[in-house]
Parts: sequence; structure tokens; C-alpha cells
Amino acid sequence: MSELRFRPRLTGSDDEFSFNVDPDGQVFTILFSDLQANLDEKESSDVVAARVFSIVLPLDGAGDAVDITFAVSGFAVTPGAPVAMSG
Repeated sequence: MSELRFRPRLTGSDDEFSFNVDPDGQVFTILFSDLQANLDEKESSDVVAARVFSIVLPLDGAGDAVDITFAVSGFAVTPGAPVAMSG
């Protein structure tokens, strides 16, 4: 087991979310209640919409640098247009 552990507190942007760190400190989950990126074809000809969320998540046991892998999942609701999500 790694000595690295996520602390059970974080600082994030103003979006509504819930945050949980597993007891072993190796995994955390952030659930957003209403994170949206809206695209209105009447107001813009852009075909891409994006939404940014930033956090500061303390990590115990790390030196000056550490590589961390993140997995992201989500969904989109659209009236018939194809959707792609990246993370």
C-alpha cells in the first residue's frame, strides 16, 4: 500500500458538489449536482461548449512531485446532436 493519501478536505470552485475520500486515502469521489456547459445555437455559431472546474486537494506523503491518474465519467443530454466528453 502506498504512503500517499488524499486528505478528506478540499477547496474547489463555487459549483455544488459532494466530496468523499475512502478510508484508505487512496481514492476520492466528487459528485456534481448541476455542472453544465450550455451551447445555444441562437446565440453563437460555436460547435463546442466547455465547463471548467478546479480544485485543490491536499495529498499527504508526497514529495515535490507525484503523478496521479484520474478517471472521469459523465453524461450529456442533447436534442439529437452527437456528443463527446473528454477528461
